[in-house]
Amino acid sequence: MISDDYLWPHEPLKEYLSKLDHSVPITLLYGEDSQFKNDGGKDIKGKRKNVYLPAALRTGHHIQAEDHEGFNTKVNEICDMVDDGSDRK
Repeated sequence: MISDDYLWPHEPLKEYLSKLDHSVPITLLYGEDSQFKNDGGKDIKGKRKNVYLPAALRTGHHIQAEDHEGFNTKVNEICDMVDDGSDRK
């Protein structure tokens, strides 16, 4: 489905993530002002297990470019959780 207002895919992740094996953990990072809002992440989390939603970064849609330090910190935190197994608790 294409959004009428801006001509970008409307909720494209939901279609792809629904096809992903449910044993695969998912982490969704997004900015506070992103077109992918927290509600979309909560909706995905409500439909499958193994979904981690860390707090949104204070950015727009391109978090890795707008706040590279905050993005790298979040990614390192997630990697540490996976390494120590706390992502499975």
